[in-house]
Amino acid sequence: MESPRPHFARAHVDSTDKLSSAFLTGRRTYAQQFDQLYYKRLQHLKPHILAHAQQKWGSQAQLTASVLNVDSSLGTTYIIGTVFIDSPRKPSTLQQVESEHRVSDPVVTQGYRGTDEAVFLEDESGRIRLMGEQISKTLLASGVVAAVLGVETAAGDFEVADVCFAGMPPQPAPLWITEGPGADRDADPLLMLVSGLGATLARPITLQMQLLGELLSGTLGATRTQQLAARIAHVVVAGNTMDLPTAPLGHAEDARTNDRSGAARLAAQVDDFLADIAGCVPLTVMPGARDPADA
Repeated sequence: MESPRPHFARAHVDSTDKLSSAFLTGRRTYAQQFDQLYYKRLQHLKPHILAHAQQKWGSQAQLTASVLNVDSSLGTTYIIGTVFIDSPRKPSTLQQVESEHRVSDPVVTQGYRGTDEAVFLEDESGRIRLMGEQISKTLLASGVVAAVLGVETAAGDFEVADVCFAGMPPQPAPLWITEGPGADRDADPLLMLVSGLGATLARPITLQMQLLGELLSGTLGATRTQQLAARIAHVVVAGNTMDLPTAPLGHAEDARTNDRSGAARLAAQVDDFLADIAGCVPLTVMPGARDPADA
């Protein structure tokens, strides 16, 4: 006797603005842009970095309160601030508009880092240039708050011997309840994320797609697997449902290459497959790099 199929879980969405209001931007002002963001980040992370620096360097050196107070007479010291990397290779839309009165296509490059860049550490008092081998081999990015240990050079730069960061933030509570009240989570609804199903013109329905359809319809696996599948309340297909050629259709010189009939048939077959899944559980489909989509 065939066992009854399990009832699938359902996720309830709050349609009121109680939750969505948290994402409303309200009235925006552009009088001040990023300076306050960097200042707040520096003030928030400075105590954490100071604690890490004291633990790492101990009595080896003392903190200098601001970057402009660095002096060669202090000897080895450390300062805390925000990293800024001045890279000539970094594209600037404002410079393009100013010089050419238009925005050109981005230039493909292997990277924006190079020997011609300058690394600075800045705080509310000013900035100082960071030098040395330690800086060249440390992975840095503009906006990172860090402490650097070193000495001032005769040129007024800061020769860096070591770098210290804030580290991972403390976790206030466990993210998953493993014991005590609420530890039994067998009834919680689940979100399924899948990608790369890879339907092709030669194989419009792959083995992965067949197994996915059987799992979501409750016909795959033993009782335990079916009970787990019944908890799936929503499925998100996160791209690359189809595996089509990367060259856009309609842009080749050969007319046979521009034939869209095969892609249209494949899209119709995949659409039928997704419609069957949507009949079992709510479904969201996202485009991928190899899907016939413009974004």
